[in-house]
Amino acid sequence: MTNAEDPPESTQKVYNPAPPEYRNDARIKDYALSYANFEKDPDDFWRRVASDLLWFRPWDKIKEWEYPHAKWFVNAKCNITYNCLERHLKNNRRNKVALFWRGEDGTEKIYTYDRLYKAVMQFANALKNLGVGKGDVVCIYMPTVPEQVIAMLACARIGAVHTVVFAGYGGAAALNQRIVGSAAKIVITADASMRRGGKSIPLKPIVEEALIHAPSVERVVVLRLQDPPHLSSG
Repeated sequence: MTNAEDPPESTQKVYNPAPPEYRNDARIKDYALSYANFEKDPDDFWRRVASDLLWFRPWDKIKEWEYPHAKWFVNAKCNITYNCLERHLKNNRRNKVALFWRGEDGTEKIYTYDRLYKAVMQFANALKNLGVGKGDVVCIYMPTVPEQVIAMLACARIGAVHTVVFAGYGGAAALNQRIVGSAAKIVITADASMRRGGKSIPLKPIVEEALIHAPSVERVVVLRLQDPPHLSSG
């Protein structure tokens, strides 16, 4: 018996093993062996994976499992942005490229780990000055620009919850649903999104309409892309 959802055998793809030169440089050189080790002792597998990160406080237990609830790395303390940024400032990666971006008009921006760290810290402090704290929700409605990544990292830095809404998705009604549903305190957006061919799609008017029935929002931060770029709040 075959599953009606399975593709015919003639259309199924067969993948050849990766060439040795790729396997030698891969993070996981022998997938079958790694998976076998995981099945043998899952806790030890995740302990070794987690040991690659920097922890402010190590865990007491890898996991506590009381079906259907699970707790991982019990009592441990860690900030993901510290692992994304600071850990690379203390070695030879400080001036390595962390983020490379190219816009639709060919404009390029390069952020080293050092530059990205400074930008994230600056924006994290700006959010705190706007009253954003641990557990507050920030809605990010931006085009795919470096500042979008900086905003996400800045939220994680101060313990705020961020929800990302694709700037090309829907209109004001769809955005309003996500703002209201998450009870967002702050909205971060841009004045416009640049698309292929130089087409500019205004974002700020969409945000303004979406906020008409969104009482939880206290401030809006706008990245100006059409004017000399800078962040402003209103």
